[in-house]
Amino acid sequence: MASGTVARFVPDPLDERSVILEVDGAEQSHVRLEKQEEIFYEYLHRAANVIDAHFAPGRPLRALHLGAGALTLPRRLAVTRPGSEQVVVDIERELIGFVLKHVPLPDGAHVHQVVADAREHVQALLEAGGPRELFDVVVLDIFTGPDSPEHLADGGFYREMARLLGGDGLLIVNLGDDEGMRFAREQLRVLQGVFADVLATGTSELFTTRYAGNIVAAAARTPFPGSLCEAVTAAGPHPGTTLAGTDLDGFAAQSPGSA
Repeated sequence: MASGTVARFVPDPLDERSVILEVDGAEQSHVRLEKQEEIFYEYLHRAANVIDAHFAPGRPLRALHLGAGALTLPRRLAVTRPGSEQVVVDIERELIGFVLKHVPLPDGAHVHQVVADAREHVQALLEAGGPRELFDVVVLDIFTGPDSPEHLADGGFYREMARLLGGDGLLIVNLGDDEGMRFAREQLRVLQGVFADVLATGTSELFTTRYAGNIVAAAARTPFPGSLCEAVTAAGPHPGTTLAGTDLDGFAAQSPGSA
């Protein structure tokens, strides 16, 4: 690619019907070719389950994806929620085109592609008076722990994204982090300062802060139903933990390795 980034698809050695997107030699995304609604990566599976627990089954959604990868989550929404209108934003000019050339979207998918910095695109929408229709879901999947872009990891950006959400809208944030989960816990505290309700879900060991991995945060402008945490945990993958309210307060504030 023009930026010097090298992207390629390689076969999944464990499943001949799947491919893996590698970016600069690092495994980045996974797609099941014949069943694009199925998600292999654990954290994205959890993100999809949060969406399904929050919205009625089959309801078409307006979704904004900040960070493209192999468009794994947009593919799932296109299949499981026909009629969904989606926008995918990535700063890498050639990545989305490369992905779609090699692994086309499912039939009937409505996905608009934008090449831009995530925050600049959100600000452009707001400066234009907001999107034509507010979004049901905004997904931020860019963070990589302490190396995350600083301009995307502050309360100002979260407040901007909140303005794009409809009444029952949902912000999903992938919080990839190192052992200690310092960055993830900091971002959860920032989210709590902006949104009316926040939950965090992930494989249970991550909440000890002793391991690296991905915690998925979900935030809304109105309180979540009391049953949402239980539904998200029950949906898996297992073993999993979902925290909200005072339980999330405790995790967000704890010292690394104190669980």
